[in-house]
Amino acid sequence: MSKKTVNLQGISVPSKQNFLILDDEGDINELIVDLLEILGFDGVFYQAYSIADAKEMLSNHTIHYILSDWNLPDGKGVSLLKAVRSSEKFKHLPFLMITGNSDVDSMLESSKLGVSEYLVKPFDKSSFQNKLVEGWKSHLDNEDHIIQNLKKEIVALEIEIEKLKEENYSLKQKLK
Repeated sequence: MSKKTVNLQGISVPSKQNFLILDDEGDINELIVDLLEILGFDGVFYQAYSIADAKEMLSNHTIHYILSDWNLPDGKGVSLLKAVRSSEKFKHLPFLMITGNSDVDSMLESSKLGVSEYLVKPFDKSSFQNKLVEGWKSHLDNEDHIIQNLKKEIVALEIEIEKLKEENYSLKQKLK
């Protein structure tokens, strides 16, 4: 049985993605769920209405992608972004900030904190899809960078192992 995937603008991801949607407006949460379903996702759509709710859901569920509003009843979405990026478990999750703030300072602050992408309200299906995909691409580029660095480290370690083997062989020869 093959896994069902969603193909969006050149990337392919499993359809069983679990999304954490954080917005204090229920209509926005429902709109986002509807858009994700239209795009072909059929995982779990966890809906939170505060940062505290979102943190609880992150602690208790498997989440693959976070979509968060900027202004929330108990703080700013960037505080969740900070918590996510400082967590070893969640730091590599795609994080899409969705907000009515279109000012450059907000975008720069989000960017510095590691947001994957930034979507300004109001938005339509096309802009939502574009930003969702760009968030994944940002995440996948980061994974590719990590993989490339790990491959380099493996090669360096293999070279070190060979040197140690040679030194060990030389020592054994001298002791004979």
